Amino acid sequence: MVTKSNICIYCGQEGSLSREHYLPRCLGKFRGFESLNDRICKKCNEGFSEIDEQFCNSGPEAIIRSLLGIKGRPSHRKLSPFQRGSAGAERLSFRAKRFPESADAEHVEMDVDPAGVVRRLRQMILSFESRQVTIRITDDMKEPEQLITVLRKQGVEFVNPSKNDRPITALITGARPEEIEWMQYLLSGLKPNMISEPEITIGDKEEEARALVHASPTAKYFRALAKIGFHYFLKYMNGFHGSERAFSGIRDFITGGTASDVDRFVTGRRDHLFTDIASGESPTGYRHLRLARSNYSELVSKMQFFIPEKYRTPLYRPDIHVLPIYTIRLGINPLRIDFPRACSHSFTYSEEYKAEGYDRIVRQETIKPR
Repeated sequence: MVTKSNICIYCGQEGSLSREHYLPRCLGKFRGFESLNDRICKKCNEGFSEIDEQFCNSGPEAIIRSLLGIKGRPSHRKLSPFQRGSAGAERLSFRAKRFPESADAEHVEMDVDPAGVVRRLRQMILSFESRQVTIRITDDMKEPEQLITVLRKQGVEFVNPSKNDRPITALITGARPEEIEWMQYLLSGLKPNMISEPEITIGDKEEEARALVHASPTAKYFRALAKIGFHYFLKYMNGFHGSERAFSGIRDFITGGTASDVDRFVTGRRDHLFTDIASGESPTGYRHLRLARSNYSELVSKMQFFIPEKYRTPLYRPDIHVLPIYTIRLGINPLRIDFPRACSHSFTYSEEYKAEGYDRIVRQETIKPR
């Protein structure tokens, strides 16, 4: 195995090196998980926090993660990705129509609460004379001043509301009964201008709906995917340190790549090939699959997240909505030896070890690559 003690593979500096989760901690805590050690300095590792944040909160994986109620590290923020964007990406868009649909049905903005329960998105529709402003009420909006700050950003021109200076009416939609007092408190900062009590539409009624969810991540998301694939490869493919010249391209992309660089390093597709990581559903629970491969001509890493369960109705139909299989092209094999190798792992969700604090995630099993 190639070793370069105390040398960071990204900045080349000598010093204390940190532990790296090649499978992001936001996907849960895995029993038996072994981190990638002694390759990356603390400064470089902390520099990846923004791309990790976007992967966890703004990509397609964030949709299923929210619906399954996977929280990640206790210290990380718990704000719903359907309420606010992350690291420069837009928030996840979640719109639904009642099912069965009617010709005049409108899409309704939806949210997913921390427990994974789907609900209508809380909104205030405020009318200022001839102008109407819609404000999403996020979980962290606790004080009336925060509502006024958001209104100012929307271009509403008032600083200190005074009676009859600018009459306001309000419609609150999507709030649950227990949230009404909170909504009224947020509006208390506008009371001098309110000409009537707010109209309230309760959002706790359950009904079937056809949903459309949309994610629009930036290049940071794909840089995070590349980092995940690269670090998994380094963890399990002996003989590579990560500082080799063959990896200079992938390292540069991870640390500062742009949208124009994505296609050089990351590709994704939904169909499975004979040489791919796996196909079909998980026999025990939702799972993530990882694979690293080295041959004479190339070094690659592949991954697929949230493969659905076999014995439960999946959140997504496998033939249509399974998340892409991503291939990360790491570089050309510098050894130039015709000695193909591959390794793969499956990380499976289960309730079995929940009492031990493993976030419903318990099984790391090696699978034989095909």
